Amino acid sequence: MRRFSGPDALLLVLPLLFTALPGRARVRLETSLEPKEVTVGQPFQLKVTAVADEGVRFQPFVPAPSAPFEVIAFSSGPAQKTGAEPRQEWTVTLRLFEVGLSTLPALSVPYRTAGGVARSVETPAIPVRVRTVLTDKDRQFHGMKGGLKKVLDRRRLAALLGALLLAVLVGFLLRWRRPRIPQPVGPPPRPAHEVALEALDRLGTDSELPDKPYYSRLTEILRQYLEGRYAVPAMDQTTAETSAALKTLHLTAETRSSLRAVLDNSDLAKFAKGVLSPGERTADLERVRTFVSATRLSSTADFGRGGRGVEERP
Repeated sequence: MRRFSGPDALLLVLPLLFTALPGRARVRLETSLEPKEVTVGQPFQLKVTAVADEGVRFQPFVPAPSAPFEVIAFSSGPAQKTGAEPRQEWTVTLRLFEVGLSTLPALSVPYRTAGGVARSVETPAIPVRVRTVLTDKDRQFHGMKGGLKKVLDRRRLAALLGALLLAVLVGFLLRWRRPRIPQPVGPPPRPAHEVALEALDRLGTDSELPDKPYYSRLTEILRQYLEGRYAVPAMDQTTAETSAALKTLHLTAETRSSLRAVLDNSDLAKFAKGVLSPGERTADLERVRTFVSATRLSSTADFGRGGRGVEERP
């Protein structure tokens, strides 16, 4: 467990207290980092422990990655009690590829009071210093320039260049004399909206599928449609990156908010082991179906061009 002193201790060990005002619960958060020394690319863990007034219920959540930090794992411990006080722990595994001092942003922990009021409390921003893995000897070799002797004389270099040019010429002649065989033209690619709507219909009939594989398939359909329709590389993006890409498209604010809700519910089901109701699952499926139907291209000549087309209402 990492120990801090001075200003670092004030940032990490100082608990966040919510004064017991009428209708307000008191929640205390404690954070710690381990291992003690972090090197570039090495995973490290942020542990968050929450202790609250009796009756407080902590809600499941997924920490959003924030550059330059990369979240590679997240887990939550079982709810416990210290006396009459609810207690719970979370562990976030992160990684940094930037050397020097970086600041880990505040992490928001949602909860409900004994009266059912939804609230949240934040951890403090935490400074993280990352060391390089290069030694002084490595830096010396990295900075060397022009220390190699010339091993090729002019004659050998000319012979190598001549052999290379001869090989290129022979290859060109062989290719030029080869009879040209016309290549068959395949069928045009199917419109992205047809592929997406068929996949949504199949997913809608599989009501027994658990939440995690269900939402994995649902977001895969959405991301594939974004790539085929808008040329957005959504299959290789995180939820935060895809949400940012949606802002560059000519979509209504309502549509962007609806798609962000689908992506957030997917992260909740896949990473936080959240349980979604059948009604929520159906609603998310219809959100994606409505988006695909409203943004389909009207002409088959336009399919495959990508672009930033304006949202069309059916």
